[in-house]
Amino acid sequence: MKKIEFRYRVHKKYTTDEEGVYFAFPAAVSTPGFAYATQQGRVDPSHDLMKGASLEWYLGF
Repeated sequence: MKKIEFRYRVHKKYTTDEEGVYFAFPAAVSTPGFAYATQQGRVDPSHDLMKGASLEWYLGF
């Protein structure tokens, strides 16, 4: 399995205001997919989340 790994660090000042951060990775691939690491292991949202889970953040699945 081929892998491309992105590592991002966000340095910001403390605030109590609502805020958000989004990362986009525009690429043309024949079979798109992604996974992310947690303390319990690797998660593939297209297969590992329970039915009814919030998938709207994972566009394309």
